[in-house]
Amino acid sequence: MINTIAGILLILAVGVCVVAFPFVLWMLFGNNGPRSRPTRHFSGSRGKGPSVERQGTQGQIDTLNKTADEATSKLSETEKRIADLSEQLATASTQLKQLTTERDTAQSKMSEKQSEFEAMENELAKAKKQRNRQTRRRPS
Repeated sequence: MINTIAGILLILAVGVCVVAFPFVLWMLFGNNGPRSRPTRHFSGSRGKGPSVERQGTQGQIDTLNKTADEATSKLSETEKRIADLSEQLATASTQLKQLTTERDTAQSKMSEKQSEFEAMENELAKAKKQRNRQTRRRPS
């Protein structure tokens, strides 16, 4: 019988500890207890209420929006510069092709004139030789 009473008391003690202890903690600490969801606090906003938190968050959002807008405008400017440079590159490539064609044409003409000049030199040399031969044959 003493064992039965001791067992019942032990069960009651364990039950009180398991059930009552968390309840007591909740009563003591309320929503700020160990199982409550942690609240975010921004620097300087402790104890000033949720409106200060909203203002801080809104300020951060505004700053991020401003930064995003600046980045978008810089991206737009960069895209415009890239388009301009691409256009300039295309123009320069066209001009280079045209100048290369003109150079090749000029070199071809120069080679043709060089051949004509060499042919004329050869004819002149032949004419000089003939004249020298004729001059040597005539002993006046």
